[in-house]
Amino acid sequence: MSLTLEYFDYQASVYDAYQGRCVPKYEEMIAVTAEFLFHMVPQSQNLRLLDVGCGTGNTIQAVSRLFPDARFSCMDGSKEMISIAGKKLGNLTVEFHHLDIGTHGWNRTWADQTFDAVTSVLVLEHLPFHVYRKFLQDVQKVMKSGAWLVAVEGYAGAMNQRVYFEKMARLEQEAIAAGVLTKNQLKEMKKISAEKESHFFAAPEEKRKWWLESDLKEVSIIWQYYCVGAMVGRKPL
Repeated sequence: MSLTLEYFDYQASVYDAYQGRCVPKYEEMIAVTAEFLFHMVPQSQNLRLLDVGCGTGNTIQAVSRLFPDARFSCMDGSKEMISIAGKKLGNLTVEFHHLDIGTHGWNRTWADQTFDAVTSVLVLEHLPFHVYRKFLQDVQKVMKSGAWLVAVEGYAGAMNQRVYFEKMARLEQEAIAAGVLTKNQLKEMKKISAEKESHFFAAPEEKRKWWLESDLKEVSIIWQYYCVGAMVGRKPL
């Protein structure tokens, strides 16, 4: 993921502006992630959550509104993203780790059975398939028995991708018209993304099969908007 992480280092300064205005249903996918945990994790539990690929901290912000006493661990391979997240989440109980989930042994940062839940939003689609499947094994080592994994990611599917990215292109032009981004900023982002950013899309049915083969239970897609969906699975009790 090294080249992809270089892209996110570059994008960090405009990440929130771009995601919020140009990525279809971005705020909704984060809200769904937080609301699912709110319904599935007992409120009496002192939630300990790991956010994989935390970016600028948007998922943690959403979860913290529903779990004000939670303790968070944020990991990301981009130092620039972590720097912004640190400023944004300074009032929460949170620790930050500069880690790349594409590298061997990242999960050894924590003891086994540490977390009640793990979240990841628009990250896992950047992993080659063999690394993705290894991640599903490694992440369960730091999850408690019965803990939930909630992952939002992009999926394969020509029709769904076409509609989604056409919508994104319209939102990008609206963001430029509103002064949120400049034409030059967007042009440079697209150029560097094409040079460095990698995606590995598979059908949701294929990903669900991999989750089940990793021994996760109750695997289901709880939300989908064209080619982007939220999949959940629970570590066996």
